[in-house]
Amino acid sequence: MNKPTQITLANSLSVSHSSHNGAGQQIPVLGEQTLSAKNIVFAKGSVQLEVYVDKHWQTLRLATTESQSTPARIASADIQLSHDGKQLTILPTQTAISLHQTKQLQSILNFINSGDQLNNKPLSLQIILQPAAKLLLNQLDASIPVNKELAQLLHNETGLKAIITPNSRNFTLSIVNRFADTLHQQPISQAKLAVWLTKLVPQGQLQLDKNTITLSFNNYNGNLKLTVPPSNNQLHSQHQANTVAQKVQLIAVNEQLIIKTQQPKIALLLKNSLTHTFQALVQKSQLSTPTNFPTTPVSPSLVSSSPISSWLQHSFADLKTRINDAVRYFESKPFSQLSPSSAKPSMATSTQR
Repeated sequence: MNKPTQITLANSLSVSHSSHNGAGQQIPVLGEQTLSAKNIVFAKGSVQLEVYVDKHWQTLRLATTESQSTPARIASADIQLSHDGKQLTILPTQTAISLHQTKQLQSILNFINSGDQLNNKPLSLQIILQPAAKLLLNQLDASIPVNKELAQLLHNETGLKAIITPNSRNFTLSIVNRFADTLHQQPISQAKLAVWLTKLVPQGQLQLDKNTITLSFNNYNGNLKLTVPPSNNQLHSQHQANTVAQKVQLIAVNEQLIIKTQQPKIALLLKNSLTHTFQALVQKSQLSTPTNFPTTPVSPSLVSSSPISSWLQHSFADLKTRINDAVRYFESKPFSQLSPSSAKPSMATSTQR
């Protein structure tokens, strides 16, 4: 009976695993192979991580030679081991999430302006006449050029506010007075708003839970949550989950807002060689990979050793000829002819009639 995988966490790790070949099976030579890891936590003189082996996550704690200048935690990564087993390379999983819906960008705008992603608070507005007429949105650090006649007309009003609202393809800027009367409206492209947002919050922190991302920014209190389609989420693989906040960069690309991580790889020196343990884990991971077997059984008559298979490689005329030859062969045999004793009763019956 196979024993379950056991991992002993000490100064030098050991792994016991069972296989169908028994103790005589050799572990393959370590090459450019990786293991999936998550929840990587760095501490003084050690690193703790979870690796995916045998269809479940297992925790490892490894002793390092010295404290590294690394982040406190990494959500998910691939890990590789040097040939001598003493250098562990961590390749963080990079995130690239695209926000292309107007309601997603509107939620970020609301959060920056009011602290609440659902509260579309009016923006303060300033009318600039010289040297060029424009509308100045102070809270967004953005301006919109307008003609002088409109600028002069709006300049005579007091208590003006600007409200940005989404529609199907872009946004609409509405200018209202203190009585909430709309004095002017004009479209704002989604690409322009994406640029404004990336200038306001070029960096942030990202946390992902299934199909929901949580964003926070250094200069703003709280966080906002957005729903993204599963196909848009590149952070998760089949067995990974991320509950650790990651530093991200916000980039405007055409009409999209791209949330992207740029975490460098990390090399750690281990106190003890991890070659045997790592090879065993890699082998165990490969053994747990499902094998694709044919779903439709193959007929014995169609295998390569079957004569019917060789006949069908030519033509049906050839197959018909072979069948006719076989019929003639059996007809020529003695057992295919009627014996005289069996024929007499038949003749007698015919005479009586």
